[in-house]
Amino acid sequence: MLHGVGLAEELVCDDLESYEDVMVRAAVDSAWFGGVRRKLGGVVNAGSLLFDCESWVKKFETGVEIGIARKTESESGDKSKSKDEDIYV
Repeated sequence: MLHGVGLAEELVCDDLESYEDVMVRAAVDSAWFGGVRRKLGGVVNAGSLLFDCESWVKKFETGVEIGIARKTESESGDKSKSKDEDIYV
């Protein structure tokens, strides 16, 4: 998610010590933290797909419908239509 909003460089940490350093910086460096907040706010206000809840829900519902259809097909005994694979929507 942080990569998706362009904040990976600022906030992705490799270990607990790095995470602690970032959190301390966020607490004591208001200018740095303000920049992070502005960057995130710009992404949200720009209509990033990451925050498009309506689209996410529609795709989730489609995935659930596909999963139910596959389950129903496999229970009906028709293995030719049943697929055991990931669902991408």
